[in-house]
Amino acid sequence: MDQIINHAVLSLDFWQDTVTYEGCTMPTGTIGCEVLNIPDSTIEKLDTPCNVLNQLLQGMNTGSVDMELLPQVQQAAGEIISFFAGHATVLPPESKLF
Repeated sequence: MDQIINHAVLSLDFWQDTVTYEGCTMPTGTIGCEVLNIPDSTIEKLDTPCNVLNQLLQGMNTGSVDMELLPQVQQAAGEIISFFAGHATVLPPESKLF
C-alpha cells in the first residue's frame, strides 16, 4: 500500500544544476521529470536528441557554435517533434482551465 506523505512545508534547495530534497541530491531535471510524471521510457527516447540540442545551446552560450552540428540539430529537433506529435492528447472542452 502506498503511503501518503503530508508536508506542511516543502523545502527544495537548488544549487547550480542540482536540487536537494529530504537529504537526497539529484540533477535539477530529474526532479522536474518526477514532478511532471514523465516515464523513464520517454526520457530514454528523448535523451539522445535532447543532448544534441544541449550541445547547440552550450555553443550559443559561449559564442562558439560548431556549424557542423547544425544538420544533427535539425535531425534531433525533428525526432523530438515527431515523438510529441505521436503522443499528443486531445482534451475535451470541459477540461480546459481558464
